[in-house]
Amino acid sequence: MHCWEHRPVVEDADDDDLFDQFCDNGGPSPETFEPPIPTAGFFLARACTDTQAEHQTVKDAIDAILAAETLNATELSTYNAIVDDIADAGYAACVSHLIGDDPTTSVVEFTDIDPTTPGVQSCVQSDA
Repeated sequence: MHCWEHRPVVEDADDDDLFDQFCDNGGPSPETFEPPIPTAGFFLARACTDTQAEHQTVKDAIDAILAAETLNATELSTYNAIVDDIADAGYAACVSHLIGDDPTTSVVEFTDIDPTTPGVQSCVQSDA
């Protein structure tokens, strides 16, 4: 198995490792947290290929893109699949950070968005 990784910065336009968007923690009387919200930083996103052939195809597709060449259907399909998987993994990491849920264990944890506010807060998934 071969894995590809990307560490995207999520919603960090000013490069300060903080979220730049508002965050709404939902509920009947939702509380909105204004940016900057700690801490965006880097989210590891990883996707894996099942075979050496798929891995090689992704490498070939990247080489073709860097050389401004046209991809064939197999290259394009395999490349798009791995990129989609990496994007999904990055989104899941962002969701986990903002709302505190760990999808791998089904354990609900909570995120303390603002330590100056009593209790813990977490954002709704749409904010992620």
